[in-house]
Amino acid sequence: MFALHYALTISVLPYHTHSTEIAEEAQRRGLEVMLHLPMRAIANETPEAHELEAGMSGEEAARMLNGMLESVPTADGVNNHEGFAGYDGCEVDGGIDAVAEAAGSVFCG
Repeated sequence: MFALHYALTISVLPYHTHSTEIAEEAQRRGLEVMLHLPMRAIANETPEAHELEAGMSGEEAARMLNGMLESVPTADGVNNHEGFAGYDGCEVDGGIDAVAEAAGSVFCG
């Protein structure tokens, strides 16, 4: 992907073997990096080992998101992986916005 000569945004899932390495290399090459935030999927997708769940408090979501941002330290923003089954009135959404903003990032849900 780094051989392509186009402006790209690279979305990186946290906690994978090469997550940090890929994010840092993308930034070094001048590409925008997004944390590809694992959230409980709407469909019956295979879950990630760590993902936001419906019913989490904003504090729990913030703690988890901070850890994920440490795994993808060059993230310019956060985007949603596989949809989210818990948007209806849960506290998680407010927690994501607050943590992303505090980290100097933007959340694209």
